Amino acid sequence: MNAPTDPYAQHILEILQTAETAALAAIARGELDVRVLVLAELANRGMDHAGRWVGFPAAAKIARQAQAGLSRPAPTAEPARPI
Repeated sequence: MNAPTDPYAQHILEILQTAETAALAAIARGELDVRVLVLAELANRGMDHAGRWVGFPAAAKIARQAQAGLSRPAPTAEPARPI
């Protein structure tokens, strides 16, 4: 795989390189929606989905509304078996 040229993509790739394989596999299978985690982290910082400061109560409300729109049933794929 070629290295990404986008600096944000490069930074995310560096973070993913340190992630546990089980977590990466759960993301790949669609069992863990990283967008939900990112929305929660932005809310913890008092920011909206655009990274603008809106305050903690407003950010929490925005995150809940966005997460509700993202929710979907978990896929039924079998988890990978350890080697």
